[in-house]
Amino acid sequence: MKKIITVSVIVLFALISFAQSEFMISMTASDFGIRGPVRTVKAVYPEDDMDFEDDEYILPAYSVQTFDTAGNLISEISYDKDGNEINAMLFNYENGILVSLTGREGGVEQAIGEVVIENGKIVSITVDDIEGESVVAMEYDEKGRLLAQRISGMSEGMEMEFAITFKYDDNDNLIEEALEMMGMLLSKTVYVFENNLKVEQLEYMYMFAEPGTEPDPISSVFEYNEMGDVARKISDSYWGEEKEVSVFEYVYDSMGNYIYKVEFYVFSLEDLEDENWKDSAMIMQEETREIEYY
Repeated sequence: MKKIITVSVIVLFALISFAQSEFMISMTASDFGIRGPVRTVKAVYPEDDMDFEDDEYILPAYSVQTFDTAGNLISEISYDKDGNEINAMLFNYENGILVSLTGREGGVEQAIGEVVIENGKIVSITVDDIEGESVVAMEYDEKGRLLAQRISGMSEGMEMEFAITFKYDDNDNLIEEALEMMGMLLSKTVYVFENNLKVEQLEYMYMFAEPGTEPDPISSVFEYNEMGDVARKISDSYWGEEKEVSVFEYVYDSMGNYIYKVEFYVFSLEDLEDENWKDSAMIMQEETREIEYY
């Protein structure tokens, strides 16, 4: 008997497997910022990140994305440290147009509820779980850009509704996204672009503001390297006047895709003036990629 992937997995898919914004579904190699005729991308996670024990959940040791010759994502599969498949999301196409979406867990086929796809776009995913029916619905404009994602369902006996909305500039850059719960605005992020590069991000946290007031934004400024990847992110601190800094370093392959990326967190901008600043910095993220091309 086919099992049903529960709404928690659907919500994770809806909120995590996304590209330009963390809420936007990535369907092509270009959505992931990958250059060239890529066949597969294997992302290997640091062993420290796998130091987690839970009978109900296994952290992946690595994941593999596979693309067709047109650059469409056809599968995304995660594996444990012994090479056993944990779960998989499979995208099925006809003449380059997405027609269906299937899944596997532990190598066993999983139904993903009722998936509605129109003109190659996922319009809605409906599942029945222990608390009732839950729905993830997407809205698009005439250019196929995601305008809204609405999530509704039951949680611990209460009906919940979330909405994420998006706005774009004339160059199709995402310039604003907002998160609402039960009709109440929780947060809004505004993006400023120059020459199609995101140079500033302004986060407005309404959930922490007095009702009816406009919160002061948390500003982040981005600097880029010669490859067009973020080299520094300089942000207002949530806790004081000091600027917080994330520094990114990369190793690239011959196609210009990074095969190693590390993010350092520096507690203040002044710390970077010390040539040994890495000694006191925190490593926030490491990613190693093995990329195969057609």
